[in-house]
Amino acid sequence: MSAAELSCKVESNLEIATTLATHPPRRGGPRVGHRLRGFINGRQDQGWRTRVDRHQQVHLDQFIQGAGHLFGDLFLITTFMGEISNFTGTSEADLINQIINAKASVKSDEQSRLEGRVIQAEHDAYAVSDGISPQYVYQNCGRA
Repeated sequence: MSAAELSCKVESNLEIATTLATHPPRRGGPRVGHRLRGFINGRQDQGWRTRVDRHQQVHLDQFIQGAGHLFGDLFLITTFMGEISNFTGTSEADLINQIINAKASVKSDEQSRLEGRVIQAEHDAYAVSDGISPQYVYQNCGRA
């Protein structure tokens, strides 16, 4: 197999990287904001809906890439590419195995970093939503 063919095969397997970068983890990560409306059960008054929408919007904004966003440095394609860019192998299967192992490692590391920030993420979101009427007898009030 030529170097060009091998490079093409590796690129075809980089959908792993795309999946990692475009689908943050479900467990522990705020990922439902854009689909939240269809799943809300309970009070449907405008104030309550506004509170929920604003709270979830904070979580979505936390994933915007870049400085100043709590999760902006997680699950980036550049992180994964940095891990795999210098891989060499004796065969296509060897390279694919290295990529699969790197994906698992990067995903695990990024998940751990995300989980370490969840309390802060909720605190930030409640700091926004708790100030919106209606006020309830029990609220999180930004407590971790």
